[in-house]
Amino acid sequence: MSRIKNTLRMIDILSARSVVSLHELADYFEVDSRTIQRMRDDLIELGYEIKTHRGPHGGIELVKSRPFNIADYSDEDIRAINMGLDRLLTFSEFHHNPSIMKLKHEFSQLSRFRIIEGVERRALNIDLDQYYGLISKLQSAIESHRKIEVTYQSSYLKPIKKYIVEPYELFIVDRMLYLGALNEDYESRSFKVSRMHDLVLLDQKFSKDESLYSAKIKEGSGFKINPLTVKVRVRDFDFYREFIWGQDQVITDIDDRTYELVVTFGSLWYAQEFVLIGKKHVEILEPASLKNWLIEEVQSILKVYGEVS
Repeated sequence: MSRIKNTLRMIDILSARSVVSLHELADYFEVDSRTIQRMRDDLIELGYEIKTHRGPHGGIELVKSRPFNIADYSDEDIRAINMGLDRLLTFSEFHHNPSIMKLKHEFSQLSRFRIIEGVERRALNIDLDQYYGLISKLQSAIESHRKIEVTYQSSYLKPIKKYIVEPYELFIVDRMLYLGALNEDYESRSFKVSRMHDLVLLDQKFSKDESLYSAKIKEGSGFKINPLTVKVRVRDFDFYREFIWGQDQVITDIDDRTYELVVTFGSLWYAQEFVLIGKKHVEILEPASLKNWLIEEVQSILKVYGEVS
């Protein structure tokens, strides 16, 4: 990596950790300690406050990020920055980048628009600082080819277990971030990052075999990701018009109160969520499988409330 990329990566590492030794940073970036010191000096020149700890447990610590004065930004500035960061996070190379996500989180909190209580603000029920720290460690392990020990709970009703794996990639399925890895028997494993309790980078390195991983992850991931084209008729419900729900979306007006919408979703899960939002205002025209699923779901709900025998 170039020195600029190394310096940006060092911000991620220091943001996720407390004190990091020069030796550890030099080993990670495969440079000498003097180069790490120059990278530290670069960050200080940019406005970052870096504290140096001496002694056997010494190293460098990022005390605080580069300051900015929120008073210098208008409401329009903040809105534009938020929109720009949202757009940036849609690119695959920036998905779940800890630095960008933190900046997005900070600017989202700085909005001076009036917030009406009751509006949905769904978010992961996790410690964000811990979450960003896990992502940074995972990225470090993937880039340095280091094995990791993951403390993980596959579901809230199952016990917490520890796994030693070779991490290969981070990927997103249905809005959730996963780690793709091979275990000690070279079997594919996927771990939801939000369910990780802890993560330790081991001293053991591994040789990546991308062809083996690609074959194994396709066999064993268990994800059902098949595009699904849906056609619905909507009446007295303009909410669907306000968003692009998937690919190749087309809206055709039938009359003043009714329109038809055709769109291709990335998976069945998104299609199901879409029709449930419309409730009684939406009629599924295609495919029949989605219509049958909805009928069965409604019947199951009625049974829960004792409305059908």
